[in-house]
Formats: sequence, structure tokens, C-alpha cells
Amino acid sequence: MQLKNIFIIIIIVVFNFVLNAEILDLNFFTEPHFGNINKTDFIKNNTVNDSIKQINIFGGKILKNVSRDSTIIAFLDSVNCDYTSPTDYMFSALDYKINFEILASNIVCDSIPIITEAIIETDSIKIGIFSLYTPDFVVKKSINPNAELSMKVFDIAKELTETLADKTDFVIMMSSLSKYIDNEITKD
Repeated sequence: MQLKNIFIIIIIVVFNFVLNAEILDLNFFTEPHFGNINKTDFIKNNTVNDSIKQINIFGGKILKNVSRDSTIIAFLDSVNCDYTSPTDYMFSALDYKINFEILASNIVCDSIPIITEAIIETDSIKIGIFSLYTPDFVVKKSINPNAELSMKVFDIAKELTETLADKTDFVIMMSSLSKYIDNEITKD
């Protein structure tokens, strides 16, 4: 009789754990180059799930054609973006509230809310994310004069990796640097 009760208790504990375990779904949309899309279908097919916590992260060139910053922000707002590191965004001042975070670890701008890192967590896992822009970004693009890009990508990557490693289970670096520089940064 006792063995049966112990078995039932084990089943209840395992079943309770399975029901309460929180699953995380990270959706990365890298260099999507969106043109004319049906936003409703995109959201339904890629970013909506009833039972799993979803985080949608967009990076690289977001829109197919060159657009104003306000168009990029409005588009990202409309497709359930949580975090973004867009390379077609020029960091111009915003006149309205956005519903997502702009992730730029080596860019500082006093007129736009930018975060240097993000920690995404569930009951069972913590993931740290940061984003590095290539120094070529300010050479090739005419960005907001109030935005300053730090060229010290190796130092920033090391500092953020160490900081996030102490607080999280995994660290993800988003980058617009070359694959050779990414390789040098990540090998240590």
C-alpha cells in the first residue's frame, strides 16, 4: 500500500513540474528585408503562440527599401517586436512611444531609449542578449549626430559577456561585424 502511495506522489510531482515548467521560444528575424507583406499573416504564422512565452527579436536590415526611422519603428511595432538591433535605423529622435526595446551595446544616444543588454527569463532559464554595431555603420550611414558609436567592440563584448554570464545561463551576441571579428570576439 505504501509503495502505491509513493508512486502516486511521484506521478503528481512530475506531472505538476511538467505543467508548471515554462517554455521559452526565441524568434530571431535576421536581415528580413521586409517588402510588401501581409502583417496579419506574418504575425499569425511567426510570432503568435497561445501556450509558449515568445520573444521576437529583429536584427539587420528590416525593410527592403530605404525608409525613414519612423516607418521602421511603426513596422516593428506592428509585428510584435520585443527587441531590435536594426542596421537601417539611423537613431533619429522619436516623438512617440515605442513598445519594444532597441538593443545597441556600443551606441549611446541621449534622445532615444537604447538598452545595452537584455535578460530574458522564465522560471527555468535566463538568457542574456547584447548587440554590437560595426564601426562601418557610422561611416556608411548618416546617423543622428547625438548618437555616438564606440569602436571598442572587443572591450564591450568582454565586459558584457562577463556581466551577463554571472546573471544568466546563456549569452547571445547579435552583431553586424564581420564574421572574422565575430570569430575573434567569441573564441575566448
